[in-house]
Amino acid sequence: MRSVPLVVGGGRAVGAADAIADLRVALGRRLADCRKAVGYSQEALAPLTGYARSTVANVEVGRQSVPRDFWERCDEVLGTGPELAAQYDELEQRVTAERAQAARAAQARRQDRIGQRKARDSKADDEARDEIGRRAVLAHGVTALGLPALTLDDLRHVAAALDDAHRYMDRTIVEHFTRQLETCAGQDGDNGPKSALPTVLGLIGAIESGVRKVKPAVRDELLAVGARCAEFAGWLYRDSGAIELGDYWRDRAMEWAQAGGDREMQGYVLLKKSQAAWDQRDAVRMLMLARAAEDRAWRLPARVRAEAAQQRARGHAMLGDSVDLVHRQLDKAHALLIGEAESTSTQVSPHYRSALLQIQTAMCYQVAGRPQEAASIYREHLTSASFSRRDYGYFASLGASASALANEPDDAARLAMTAHRIATATHSVRTANEVVRVVRQLDRWAARPAVRELRAVVLDY
Repeated sequence: MRSVPLVVGGGRAVGAADAIADLRVALGRRLADCRKAVGYSQEALAPLTGYARSTVANVEVGRQSVPRDFWERCDEVLGTGPELAAQYDELEQRVTAERAQAARAAQARRQDRIGQRKARDSKADDEARDEIGRRAVLAHGVTALGLPALTLDDLRHVAAALDDAHRYMDRTIVEHFTRQLETCAGQDGDNGPKSALPTVLGLIGAIESGVRKVKPAVRDELLAVGARCAEFAGWLYRDSGAIELGDYWRDRAMEWAQAGGDREMQGYVLLKKSQAAWDQRDAVRMLMLARAAEDRAWRLPARVRAEAAQQRARGHAMLGDSVDLVHRQLDKAHALLIGEAESTSTQVSPHYRSALLQIQTAMCYQVAGRPQEAASIYREHLTSASFSRRDYGYFASLGASASALANEPDDAARLAMTAHRIATATHSVRTANEVVRVVRQLDRWAARPAVRELRAVVLDY
């Protein structure tokens, strides 16, 4: 059965948590009422939603939270229009608001504790207490930054910067934040969003606090790192299945990039917004944002423009536009990537290479109704050595879909099983959603052993 996180994040006050739990119970009861009204049992409804019966049962009593696509399918199956999905949206908005309020309250409490600790410091033990204070400030502003990697001088410098940003927040701190962000990116690729998200949010908190007090000469550089952190947080939430939070952090990334005059990052965020639209299969939004990302005003490096071109190719393929138009965009992407030596930037899309473009080309063929060609490209270019573990799992799920559409059910089931294992290990809801799509595509081969095993693992049948 697909693993679904009940809530991303946490830390709400008990009263708020109880209120949200009541709303979740009410939504579950409404689902049960609608199900019974049309004569479905939980066992009958479950396969129509792509989820296990136990999930339906848990949702109906408010014990489990599921993504929006579950409610959309229930609306479709039960004939309730957008009612259930709309109530789910209201619930998620409340959860997001309560989470933000709880985070602000927790931050205020930490600030208060730090203030009280400093007030108790005496001149006789200033040096010892300062060290404790530095660690407390780091814990408050830069959660889980991996302090063992810092030298004592680094620790003192970062702590001083957080205490007195105007005086101490300099390029050394900016470089440190950049290194930490790169470390987080590596953790995400290996272990998924859950391992990287706390550190990234801590970085954002430290940057957001410091940018108001930092010297003007350093502010733009700090905003640039903040924009990268916010965009990365958007990606982590996207992979976690928290669509609204992903959108929120991409918007913050754009805001900081604009505030810092970082044109390159503004164009890059537009591309990332286009890519997020793929998860919803929103071809028109993909095209609009990819085209906007290609504007010369952003001064994007060749590899980013290559990625935008393939994004447009996929959008055109999804809309059923001419094959020639799709090929022109793909040819443009390949040409730009070959000529990427013109780019000097190391800040955006540093890992965009030929192997990824080949996989994205397969995705274009797949949505264009040419699954045999897509499956062939996946077989040739999809290797664990070419991608991070998390990315390999995601692309394996897409390769499985291509194989299913190409009438290769055993290959599809094998790839989907690999993707499912990686999705579970990395907590990638995005990959898990794609695996469920594959299971549905394999319905007509349900009697085949490999497909039957896949269904048993993914849907808990």
